[in-house]
Amino acid sequence: MRTINMRPIVLVLLAALGGCSSTSEPKKAKVEPTRTVEAQFKGSSLALAKNKVMSACSSANLSVKTEPLIVTCETRNLTGARERELTLVVNDEFASDIREVFEFTLAEQGADVQVKANSLARYQAPVSVMSPNKIKNRNLLDDQAEQILKKLLTQAGASL
Repeated sequence: MRTINMRPIVLVLLAALGGCSSTSEPKKAKVEPTRTVEAQFKGSSLALAKNKVMSACSSANLSVKTEPLIVTCETRNLTGARERELTLVVNDEFASDIREVFEFTLAEQGADVQVKANSLARYQAPVSVMSPNKIKNRNLLDDQAEQILKKLLTQAGASL
């Protein structure tokens, strides 16, 4: 009976497996630029600062959502010019339900509360015909968004 020499087969398999490895570095995640506004509530507790931010948002007719350390205020009632600006920022012809969102992240620092505020456009974008829409965010870098953040923080009693 004839035997098969396994040495060439093993060498070919090893060469094939060696070709599958990659020496290139993995791609780094794209970091989108942000334009944050920082403020401070002096001599305030976290709960009191959070209530002040929520009060400023509700007095500006924004809907408010909260998490333990984040207050999110948003509006869907945009003026015609602002809606066009956000549509240009989103840059997605299939985007729907575009809204302007203001996120306030609170952190205690001793007797004070530090707030970092960011404005963004939140919208729904289709992934495919059969799958549900995906909610995406795009940071807003314009002066109007920064002015609104500063106005809300000043109205809440924070020092910029």
